[in-house]
Amino acid sequence: MGAYIKNKLVGYVIYNPKNKRLQQIAINKNFKRRKIASTLMSKLIEDYGATVSIINLDKSSKPIDAFLQKIGFEKNLEQLEMKLQLDKSYS
Repeated sequence: MGAYIKNKLVGYVIYNPKNKRLQQIAINKNFKRRKIASTLMSKLIEDYGATVSIINLDKSSKPIDAFLQKIGFEKNLEQLEMKLQLDKSYS
């Protein structure tokens, strides 16, 4: 689903209705804070229902986290990233 202003794509969502998962959401940086993402999400919920899940969000992205909380999403599960420092002597 896309959002257009003067025939220019300014934002979109990609949603899989089979598993009720939002796969991508993006808004052109020049059009942020104009309620485009909120409008897209409202239309998605209107068309497919209020059950939506999202996975693989960048935990460091404060704007997307704030946006999702603002529109009522709840964090149910968080994945931890595990890193292993390899010794250079194995190279």
